[in-house]
Amino acid sequence: MFDDKNVNKKKRGKYDYNNVKTWSTKVPGKDIFNLKYIVCPINLNNKHWTLAVIFAEERQIRYYDSMGRTDQTKLEGLLRYLRDEHQAR
Repeated sequence: MFDDKNVNKKKRGKYDYNNVKTWSTKVPGKDIFNLKYIVCPINLNNKHWTLAVIFAEERQIRYYDSMGRTDQTKLEGLLRYLRDEHQAR
């Protein structure tokens, strides 16, 4: 979702539901909200990888970064994706 190297420079780091709306059709049962968790690898500036995990049952998103940082923008993007996905149902 957030691999910056695959995004137009003007849109780099920007969330757009139109770019990801078909992702949920590729999961078992075609409903991400029935999954126990969703693993989201995140590439930062093509230099560093972090990981976000969405735990559906707990209604939590956890962010893992070996450098101890938290990228609030990425977390907000994931939350927005979940909201958009729920609205699209």
